[in-house]
Amino acid sequence: MFRKISMMFMLLLLLHLTLFAVDPIKFHFNDLEYGPAFGPLMFQDVHAYTDLNYTASTSSVCLSENLDFLNGVNGVTVFIDNGYLDSFFNINTVNPNGNPFALGQSGDRRIYAEAVGDIKVNGVPVLKANNIFIIMDVCYPQPFGTGDEEFGEGWGTIIPDESDPDWVNYFDQNGTGQIHFKFSSFSSVVQGYYGIYDCDVVVEPSQFRRELAAEHIIYLNQDYTFNNTGITMNFINLEDFHHELYSSDRFTVQKIEALPLGVLPDGINRITHNYWEIGTSANTYQATVSFDLTTIDGISTPENLRVLYRSNPLADWQIIASVLNGNNLTLINHTSEGQYTIGTIADDTLPVTLSSFNAVMDATNSVNVKWKTESESDMLGYHILRANQENITNAVNLTINPILAVNTSDGKLYSFTDSEIINQTDYYYWLNSISMNGEVTYYGPVHILTKFSNDDNPPVISKEGFRSIYPNPVGNNDVCYAEYKLNESDQAKFTIYNIKGQHVASTEVININLNSVRLPISKLTAGIYFVSLETSKGKDIKKLLILK
Repeated sequence: MFRKISMMFMLLLLLHLTLFAVDPIKFHFNDLEYGPAFGPLMFQDVHAYTDLNYTASTSSVCLSENLDFLNGVNGVTVFIDNGYLDSFFNINTVNPNGNPFALGQSGDRRIYAEAVGDIKVNGVPVLKANNIFIIMDVCYPQPFGTGDEEFGEGWGTIIPDESDPDWVNYFDQNGTGQIHFKFSSFSSVVQGYYGIYDCDVVVEPSQFRRELAAEHIIYLNQDYTFNNTGITMNFINLEDFHHELYSSDRFTVQKIEALPLGVLPDGINRITHNYWEIGTSANTYQATVSFDLTTIDGISTPENLRVLYRSNPLADWQIIASVLNGNNLTLINHTSEGQYTIGTIADDTLPVTLSSFNAVMDATNSVNVKWKTESESDMLGYHILRANQENITNAVNLTINPILAVNTSDGKLYSFTDSEIINQTDYYYWLNSISMNGEVTYYGPVHILTKFSNDDNPPVISKEGFRSIYPNPVGNNDVCYAEYKLNESDQAKFTIYNIKGQHVASTEVININLNSVRLPISKLTAGIYFVSLETSKGKDIKKLLILK
């Protein structure tokens, strides 16, 4: 749970930034609409925009892509809509520890939440997300602020059942279930009652999970639990703002599952591997804020814990008064928005602290399970467990003998290769850590849908259903087969649809005992198609790419 911020972490952060120097995919928005201007006061009767909308005049284009499964930028678009201003608080954009209302330095940090979005290829969604929230740090124009360019970032929850498996596998390669948006180059086209903006956005895999929970605060003196964050708030007072035009009774709590950077106060030895951000669109509030300690690993002496606070992500951490109340660390009559973490004046820590755990396909058509520790002490080793469902009771141990721990304070990158897998199959992996004193801890699961890189020689497998298309991609003068495994009593039909969803070809499965059928593609032109296998059990669809 707890650890010091080290030079090693900074080096790892720089390595991460270097690895993502090449953007997976980048877009440009034209005429993205914000408004109306009914939100909290920014400066001199100018109010923040309350909504983010993709209107009839909004458009997007793909500027670049570096994805193996995408053939160029033509016809590739991005869509984000229906964001609502849930959090707003003032910040100093020049001196993070300074007065947020200082002339020439003022700005704000805001969150537009509850948005939806997708990436489309020729009008067909390939990656869909919901619960999208966008965080923007806004520098006010001179003389109130610096007038510097606006930047932002966001997170969205992937909807696997409504997305292409290739896109899901790539963008959820870290097992967070989320995608990350990076916004830049905002340019104001129209500024007034509504703001019309152009901007660039990069979409990439999220390196960590950022959970946001929002609540309407209707009643005072009542507990509001912010789901999946470990925080409960009870409001003593809430001053709404501009209520006749804009509902500003919203509170948001984010739980960020990453190590928070920043300067620690004297006496704090270690901090949690996650932190929180509390925000609201209300004018002022007063509340009791409780942190549920049972949601935090590695606590041995709760009396040594302290709540740390900073007004914005670049400010220094400071200790604020808290009360230990059973399993909760509580702030009484709290009134501040900003970021929070928990530190200790002792050495409360687990034997092992993970910084990542994921599973990816490699070039040998195997699953490579990787995990990275930030520190280890008194560790025996690790086991890898696997199941076809998200239920550890059905998991099998893939490691007869444990993978021995190195036990280093600098951390270690481990990996395990699982080659006994089936193509187009869901797998869930757990990591089991064992300490020298016999303490066992489980991490995960991480999920992967397998896809073999070379389908010219498909493996012999026994899974029922639509297994693969090979070769894929295929030349339009070549033959192409769909591989399947069906019950002898089943009936089946393969149907091919174009990118518009139009039926273009089909073939019946005459011989159930065979394991492949030739697809009728000879009259099809180059492009993206979808092949559907229809049986008594339902439909299974796979993508086919025909090349010139």
